[in-house]
Amino acid sequence: MTDLYQQNLMNLEYVTKNLPINDIVFDRTREYSQTSLDYVSNCKVLTGTTPIYNNHQTTITAKNTECHVQKGKSRCLIVTGESWSYGDRLVGTNTEQVVVASIKSQDLLPYRLENIFAGHCARMLDSDLYLSSVPGNSNTGIVFHLPSILNYIKQFNYEEIYVVVQLTSPGRCLGDSRWHQDTALWNNWISDTLSDKKPHNNFYLNNKISLDKWFDLYEYGITTTVNAVCNKFGVTDLLCWKNFNLVRSIEHNCKIAKQAWVEYLANLYQHKFDLPNCNEAAWWDDRLDKIYVLEQVTTETKIDELQKIENSNEFIRQVPINHWHPKPVAHYLWSLYLLRQAGWVDEI
Repeated sequence: MTDLYQQNLMNLEYVTKNLPINDIVFDRTREYSQTSLDYVSNCKVLTGTTPIYNNHQTTITAKNTECHVQKGKSRCLIVTGESWSYGDRLVGTNTEQVVVASIKSQDLLPYRLENIFAGHCARMLDSDLYLSSVPGNSNTGIVFHLPSILNYIKQFNYEEIYVVVQLTSPGRCLGDSRWHQDTALWNNWISDTLSDKKPHNNFYLNNKISLDKWFDLYEYGITTTVNAVCNKFGVTDLLCWKNFNLVRSIEHNCKIAKQAWVEYLANLYQHKFDLPNCNEAAWWDDRLDKIYVLEQVTTETKIDELQKIENSNEFIRQVPINHWHPKPVAHYLWSLYLLRQAGWVDEI
């Protein structure tokens, strides 16, 4: 199996050298000195919009998707992800009213930073925080932006840097325009064998793979690339985690939280169901059969996966501390879980 993974990631060194690095530009700088706030009191926050290099996602409605919270600490926590990292649909502390709504460009930045898991983790690590989170983003967008973040952070000479990378549904990547490019970068990464075109790699011309192996390869490719990018910048404190989908049973090159966030919540409520491998229902209908290297996927398998999506979505919708997106208490609990999984604190 290891050979199969290595065949898929044809030239990781080439990829890490050629991932684009772009200057990060912030729109605004704000000073927060309110004594009523905890983590974001007495700090400077740089805010801006994350660049998205995807022809199918050109407009970002969320405000402040790029934030650097500077508290003068010697260490920095970098958190990157999508809406669950952003804190979308966050409700007030003593109310069910939504105070953060990315689709409406509605943000309450100090409150959001104070109540999402990234803010809690930074407070417990006694660190500055760099948060990059775009609602609706794909793993491709998340991973390909990471080199720019790490390059930007270099200027601050932090003694320690921690990186937390969220992994979301793989179906979003196949809707990313970059997966259909035919360039040296993509032919040396995973699009060549995992997307819907004939692979250049001869190994796959004669050896088609099962759906389970495809998901293994995808996850291995994403996590291995994250690890390689962090290594390039000398960062070793790294943790990946998933929100929607099953963590695959493969050998990772970096730490990954054992439970997905939805699974963690389900266990809290002793609610049992199988997590889906991909959350985009349309992917199972019209995209799956176009992936060149896949063995034929049975109708029964597709129906089973669609049922998993329905079961998971219904739980996400109705669980008391998570209504489509996590509420503040769920963010706090998840911060404790992540720090324990990473081993970055002695006691919590």
